[in-house]
Amino acid sequence: MTCSPGFDRLQQFGLLSFNVLNETQSDGTNAIGKAAIVNPTVTTLNLGDVTLAMSVNGTDVGVATMQNLTLVPGYQVVELRTEVYELVVVGIVLERQNPILPVDIKGGNSTVDGKQIPYFTTMLQQVALRTDLNVTQALEGSGLVEKRSLVEWNSR
Repeated sequence: MTCSPGFDRLQQFGLLSFNVLNETQSDGTNAIGKAAIVNPTVTTLNLGDVTLAMSVNGTDVGVATMQNLTLVPGYQVVELRTEVYELVVVGIVLERQNPILPVDIKGGNSTVDGKQIPYFTTMLQQVALRTDLNVTQALEGSGLVEKRSLVEWNSR
């Protein structure tokens, strides 16, 4: 099955904000953010809970969830609840000596009331995006790192 032309593989997806939380929530969420999505069609789609796998150079760094996502025509802002594999991310940043990570985002599953929706899941699994994430900015929002680069912080 190929992606519906209107679905557009979420190519008009952009990360607007991303912040690490001070404490992990009961569902495993340790970071939240906002993303912009543009649905270029006139169709409204109830995708349910949508998961997105995140990786850097093939290394898994977390899973984001857009809960109860209804994709409406045009531009919309949605919340991302994310479980970030923090130690993996810090290791990558320190290895690269660069707090800006090229994060690959791969579509995962669509579930409604705990049941996978095969049609939407198949379309989502064709989604492949990339965004640059500034880890220092994500940590600053939580107060976990002062306003200096994570690389500087490590060199102390």
